[in-house]
Amino acid sequence: MTDRDLLESVCQMFESAANEAENIASGRKGMQVPYHGDFAGSLHFPGVARNVRWWARNLRRYLDEGKW
Repeated sequence: MTDRDLLESVCQMFESAANEAENIASGRKGMQVPYHGDFAGSLHFPGVARNVRWWARNLRRYLDEGKW
């Protein structure tokens, strides 16, 4: 596994947590599959959800710009 692969997997982890935070904020419409990711127990806290979104956005930007 390269360093870029590792960063990509961390970025995907944050992106999935950010998606779940958005799902929580929208009131979970319809049937849902439970989220069991690394941040599942803490996404109800606004500060955690905000930080997860920040990390997801900035890691993705970093990877997409090809700086790595």
